[in-house]
Parts: sequence; structure tokens; C-alpha cells
Amino acid sequence: MAIGKFDTVTSVFAGVSDIIVGDVAADSAYESGTLDTLFATAKSVGQVKEDSTNWTGDDPTVDSVKDEKGNIITTKTTAGTFAFEFLMASMSPNILKAFMKAEDVASAVSSSGPFGSGAGAVKIVDLPVTVRPIMVANDVADKAIVFPKAKIVASITREDGVFFVKGTATAEFVDTTKLGTFMLLNGIELSY
Repeated sequence: MAIGKFDTVTSVFAGVSDIIVGDVAADSAYESGTLDTLFATAKSVGQVKEDSTNWTGDDPTVDSVKDEKGNIITTKTTAGTFAFEFLMASMSPNILKAFMKAEDVASAVSSSGPFGSGAGAVKIVDLPVTVRPIMVANDVADKAIVFPKAKIVASITREDGVFFVKGTATAEFVDTTKLGTFMLLNGIELSY
């Protein structure tokens, strides 16, 4: 019997060209939803700081159950998680509203104050957690890692003298005929 190969050419997922999110969706949207419906109004998060996209998911664990002599009777496994973090360069009101649950503040400053008459303001009060679909496209944008249902928590952080919005996305369980907790798309063509 000859030994075969899974792949004749290695198919790598390298780099990040874009991070794209869909709208916040209710649980019912996942029951009959597809990636097309979840990303119907997809938006790019814009510039992401170089090398800030990091895989932060938990590795699976294996614990051995042994007999008195130290021999393995069986092993217990615990699944890992799928998660990543990234730093968005934009601190615009739109990014803060989408990821930090910011709200507009009407007349936060007056025209007679030190801030000028054109100043606008947003405020962040709530815990910045949203559940929405998110995907990472590779460096040539022909593959994407997709979390159809991701819990995304955001915060403000500072690196290299610049303030960023840090997003941490963790995939939540989904198992329908069209969706799974973690999905890999091959041969994509993103249109902007």
C-alpha cells in the first residue's frame, strides 16, 4: 500500500490584509442564517497596527487518568477555543460606537468654551461587549478565517505613543447546516 498525501501543494494562511465585521445579530439570525446574510452589510475595521493581530485562543488540554503503577487508563480532553486580538488605528466616533458602545453627546461643549464651536463628543459608559460575525482575510485576500458568532470585547490601549482600540474576538458555539463555530473560506474575492 502506498502512502498518500493530504495536499500536493501546501496551502498556508499567512498575514492579514483586512479584518471585517458584520452587524450585531440576534441569536435567531444564526438559526437559518448564512455567511452572506450575516455579512450583508460588512464593514472593514480599517487600518490595523502591524503585527498586532495575535491568536489568543486556548489550546486543548489532555489530562491522563493513571492506575497505581502510573500506567494510563484513559485520557480526558478539553477542547480549546478560537480567539484573536487586534489593534484598530482609528479612534473615530464610528469605530467607538461599533466596538465600544459609544454614544453621541449633544452639546457637550458650548461655543463660548475653550474647545471651539465645532467640537463633537461621544461617551463610553457600558461594558464594551458585542456579539457579531468577524473575519480575518489573509495577506492576499484569497482566504478568510470566520467566526460567524463572535463575542468581541474592546478597550482603549496605547502602544508606540499612539492610542488604539483593542478588539478581542472569541468564537461562540454555532452548529447549523450553513454555519460552524470556526470556518475557513478558500478562494474568496472581497469586493469593496
